Amino acid sequence: MDVDPIVNEILEWGKSEYIKWFGNRPWTSTTQKGQIIDQRPGMMFIVSGYNEQTDKRSLIYLLNSALDFAARLCVARHMLAGVPQYTIYLMHRLYNPQMKLVNVRALAVYLITETATQAPKVGGPLRMAEISLEKGYQGLSEDLIQSIIKKNDEQKTRLCEFFFTRRGR
Repeated sequence: MDVDPIVNEILEWGKSEYIKWFGNRPWTSTTQKGQIIDQRPGMMFIVSGYNEQTDKRSLIYLLNSALDFAARLCVARHMLAGVPQYTIYLMHRLYNPQMKLVNVRALAVYLITETATQAPKVGGPLRMAEISLEKGYQGLSEDLIQSIIKKNDEQKTRLCEFFFTRRGR
């Protein structure tokens, strides 16, 4: 199945569920300048997949409640959402298009867990999937994700030890 109809389904489902959960009217507060701000929680989806008529490159969309779930197509080949400033920095420093899938998995987990250490709105159970033309959608097991987190933590510990080891003066 092509990704575009799935995005449209998520758009419609997201809108209706958001209204069920948080109401049709904004929870408002007024700023000192008299601006009305919607205080309802945000809800975002990052959706990736393929369309048969495309050149076999994956398509990535962001659907955000703050924009009435309008589907935004990502042209950067990756999508970061939520509190992305930390993740953007780390992505630019660590990502290499030549990485193997196992390394991309570890980097994705690291970007999320490291951002969670800096941003209180990020965190909670981590769920991941891989989508490929050959295998389709494959959710990663919780055990695999936990093993990636453990390996990442070991690497981070080694990096810290490298900087704190006294070598000469």
